[in-house]
Amino acid sequence: MQIRGNVPGRLVNTLGIAGRAPHPVALHFGDEGFRDDLPRDGTDVVLIGDSMVVSEFLSDEAMLSTRITADLGLPTVSLAVNGYGPQQELDVLLNDGLPLAPDVVVWFFFEGDDLIDTRRFQKFHEAPDRNGFVGLHFGERSLVANSLAALAWATTPQRETDSDLAHRRSCDIRLAGSTESRRIYFRFDAQPLKHRSALLQAKRAIKTAQLRSELSGARFLLVYVPAKFRVYAERCAYGPESDLVHWRPDDLPERMLHWSQAAGIEFIDLTRGLQRALIKGESPYLEDDPGLSPVGQARIAQGLLPELQALQSDGRPLLDISSPIIDWEP
Repeated sequence: MQIRGNVPGRLVNTLGIAGRAPHPVALHFGDEGFRDDLPRDGTDVVLIGDSMVVSEFLSDEAMLSTRITADLGLPTVSLAVNGYGPQQELDVLLNDGLPLAPDVVVWFFFEGDDLIDTRRFQKFHEAPDRNGFVGLHFGERSLVANSLAALAWATTPQRETDSDLAHRRSCDIRLAGSTESRRIYFRFDAQPLKHRSALLQAKRAIKTAQLRSELSGARFLLVYVPAKFRVYAERCAYGPESDLVHWRPDDLPERMLHWSQAAGIEFIDLTRGLQRALIKGESPYLEDDPGLSPVGQARIAQGLLPELQALQSDGRPLLDISSPIIDWEP
């Protein structure tokens, strides 16, 4: 399926942002619903993740899987699904990813909403009749309802000024080599870690994914994707009335690093690499959306190159099939 058109960043309507041109997109979705078609003869690398990897605001040539295939010469398939959390991503890996016999499985953990999705899925799983799940409601699947919503968006005049919420959740930043500042908008706040039980559920899913991958003959790499504010915070300029004054990034990257080391999982944190891109004058995230920009996707592909090449040539034995799947919570 091919989709072409112009769509606003997800924060335009959520925050009430003025004067933002929509993003032109040309998207391909295969028969199974993924951005990439599933090859019949397998692949070298499988990507597992959510909207940060789906990249519905980026055309096919800017996708991470396309970049890795073209730049690194490693055939790569993205099996990321919008709105999925670790439990659902595990199902995708087992049912669609491992049958492709990859050499490497790359699992992207997004700090912005993976724990929210984990908690939401768990609540639905425990009581589906009492806890509705986004994506199952008829109104959200209805062609008529979605067509009317698209028509309403297309015919609604753009705001002339940012809303108060947009002002409070944005900052100005001047990139290196530029004389003008840019306004960057944020969705996910930065507060102390809240969903600790969800973090345990996510770790269980990730550890199971690693064990099943290695039992299938594939190396496993966990990649930590930071939310936009963690990357931009130190270079943002905002007033005392801004919500950002009160935002403090938590220690989740360090927690995931220490847990991964204890669990024997290869781990990469993308935060510093994306911060370095920003310092050099590149904006790795879209200004009006929580997602990565084409530059961000390209920098991630380049950052993964050494690790992917090392994993492919790694001669260490894979996991012993007798190793138990245990609860890894150091």
